[in-house]
Amino acid sequence: MTATSCDPKAISLETLCSTLRELNPKADMKKQSLMERINQPGAAAFLKAVFEKSLKQALTNIVECIPPDVFERFSNVYLEDCSECTLNEELQEEFKGCGGGASKSSVKLDFIYEIKQRNIIEIGLRDRKTPDQKLSQQNLRIIKKGDLMIRDLGFFDADVFKAFNEIGAFFLSRLSASAYVYLNKEDEEPLGYGYPSSH
Repeated sequence: MTATSCDPKAISLETLCSTLRELNPKADMKKQSLMERINQPGAAAFLKAVFEKSLKQALTNIVECIPPDVFERFSNVYLEDCSECTLNEELQEEFKGCGGGASKSSVKLDFIYEIKQRNIIEIGLRDRKTPDQKLSQQNLRIIKKGDLMIRDLGFFDADVFKAFNEIGAFFLSRLSASAYVYLNKEDEEPLGYGYPSSH
């Protein structure tokens, strides 16, 4: 099912039916029957459940390598990231692509994982054109006092960081090249002033 959703030209429904028969002789169906099952809401729920379980297991293996005292002071530690996936162009009404020479349809997968309890908080499908900065604003609803949010540079938003500070929460992010950091409020020169943005 996942293979044919990525590239229906590479793996046909007939090939999937043959594979099913090899795995389970009782699963003998025609391609039309398989297509009907794939298009049922239950199929999407099943794929989501498999995805969540496999991803949670993979993340658990990574988290177990982190010393337990590293995040001791935080109530919750959230990781958030987005990935993009190209879709069949027939889905462009639901999920618009980038335009130009790129695919006419693509989707952004917004993923939030809490490290300490090892829970998947959210797996959201977004339009490709939804910027990560907008998602960082929307997902402020999750953050409480004492929490830590770890995100990459795409989520960088000074107003969101200010909101974190007001809540009493913490954040970890790469510093945008356009941002200046001052050690004291009254300082006229930012830290690292005069250095290239890569510093």
